[in-house]
Amino acid sequence: MSDPGAALELAGIRKTFGSVQALDGARLTIRPGELHALLGENGAGKSTLVAIAAGHLRADAGTVRRNGKVLPAEDARAARRAGIALLPQHDLLVEAATVADNLALLDPSAPPFESERARRARVARLEERLGLELGPPDVHVGNLPVGVRQRIAVAGVLQSDPGVLVLDEP
Repeated sequence: MSDPGAALELAGIRKTFGSVQALDGARLTIRPGELHALLGENGAGKSTLVAIAAGHLRADAGTVRRNGKVLPAEDARAARRAGIALLPQHDLLVEAATVADNLALLDPSAPPFESERARRARVARLEERLGLELGPPDVHVGNLPVGVRQRIAVAGVLQSDPGVLVLDEP
């Protein structure tokens, strides 16, 4: 039975990769304001579970609910619209693009043809709101230190105010 007060609920999640059973009936319930950590050995299915929650991977069985509503399987856009943001363990930034361009790419509400001025303003707003330095807006991300790139990635997923933020070894 589902938990109507859950911000995110995964129930009966099963996933196999060939003959390997990655998840077998996994359950996770996160209520508003809670912080959870998934701990386990390499290959335990942690990244698989969060990828399913964020719509990046289809479960073989089970249900993902956000605020009581079932989310479509393997639909990252639907999960993002529902307020689930995933910061994966692998870099999601485009190294050949600027700080401003990367932040625009990570904002699902950004217009496709946004002026450079508007993109620079986005960087300034995020720095102010989050209290982080994200680097000069016109510098290519690949030229920045790893720590700055991580801040840009975190700022990028936070700019849409997700209700659920999943950090997979960022």
